[in-house]
Amino acid sequence: EYQLLVVEEDVVLSEATNPCDPDTDDDGLLDGDEVNSVYGAGASSPTDADTDDDGLLDGQEDRDHDGVWQPEGETSPLVRDTDSDGLLDGREDVNANGVVDEGESDPLTPDTDGDGLLDGLEVNAAGTDPTTADTDQDGLGDGLELGVFGDLDPNSITNPLKADTDGDDVEDGAEDLNKNGRVDANESDPR
Repeated sequence: EYQLLVVEEDVVLSEATNPCDPDTDDDGLLDGDEVNSVYGAGASSPTDADTDDDGLLDGQEDRDHDGVWQPEGETSPLVRDTDSDGLLDGREDVNANGVVDEGESDPLTPDTDGDGLLDGLEVNAAGTDPTTADTDQDGLGDGLELGVFGDLDPNSITNPLKADTDGDDVEDGAEDLNKNGRVDANESDPR
């Protein structure tokens, strides 16, 4: 096996690319394309298959392998969480195919389901599903139930994981008829 190192005064400074292998780190990008890449904040590493350590190989993130980041269709090989939603890109594109498949959140959209909650908040704190706007299927969106999106009374929080928060055998969405998060005339309190 060929291995080249950059050494100065008996100290290894960096690993150089292998001149016998056009893709030293086997990430799907040619070494020359990585060295000359333009991903906004710099170049990806030709000796590290996952430069940003987000769980996706650099070649999976630069889908067209041109060394240029296209924000409208590619995650960044230099940014662990391209959409800044609190989830690593590799945690969102679980099968690393560059397509948002069923059960995956979108690494390019901070709120995949449009419920007003960042995907990372849903997964890491709320326990809700970032791919379904209404996790408990009660007719009220998760963001509304938690009092952060479209709620006219943020103090009237209901449980987005429980369709009938107050246990009265009437789903929360049937109690908040106009779905505004406030208990209005002719509505019962879902809390």
